[in-house]
Amino acid sequence: VECRLIEAKNIISFAVRSSNSSSVLLCVAIKTQLILFQISSDSTHPLHYVKMSEMNLNGSISYLEMSSLKINSNEEYPMIWYGCLSTF
Repeated sequence: VECRLIEAKNIISFAVRSSNSSSVLLCVAIKTQLILFQISSDSTHPLHYVKMSEMNLNGSISYLEMSSLKINSNEEYPMIWYGCLSTF
């Protein structure tokens, strides 16, 4: 099964994080832009995606990672860590 993300053409880096049993979060870096997708599957759609967020940055992205932050031991929040090349 294949899922093509037209918006993710020419990526320079990506990070993936499981969000629950039927979906994953995918963050892609394209030059100076970060885009967050949720890719999921269910009985009606084998694989489909939703563009959740988009962020423009001042410099070229050189580092990208995803993790999660647990608060009150029952809620987990996805975190995106990124680094840009020096702009000065």
